[in-house]
Amino acid sequence: MAFCECRIMVIMSASQAENGGSIPLTRSKIWYNIYISNKDMPPKVIQPFLWFSDLNKINLKDDKDRIILNVLNIGTKKATDWLFDFYGKPTIKKTVINLGGKGELSDKSLNYWTLVLKIDSKKIIKTRF
Repeated sequence: MAFCECRIMVIMSASQAENGGSIPLTRSKIWYNIYISNKDMPPKVIQPFLWFSDLNKINLKDDKDRIILNVLNIGTKKATDWLFDFYGKPTIKKTVINLGGKGELSDKSLNYWTLVLKIDSKKIIKTRF
């Protein structure tokens, strides 16, 4: 079972904020204003490309290199958009340089992403040994 981080967002008027910010909350108001996000569970947009493991066991932080490589290699536009939003261009670029040329990306994908990320092909580490 995955655990979720819950945040409570309370919206109050300016007059309520001036009066100390206390407002009576009913259980339904609190429930309505809870935003649940699971930081470890991969979002649906990238799940089809994470065939290497049980989705419940994938950790977005610990498995980032494998996630990045799989999505860059076989992902959709939406999946790669999520990837860049979540991990950022510097992290993705580092992964491509260090692991992309070691057979982790297809030749076409490696060529494409080196162009998109403006990576000098001489920087790509191309051996597994």
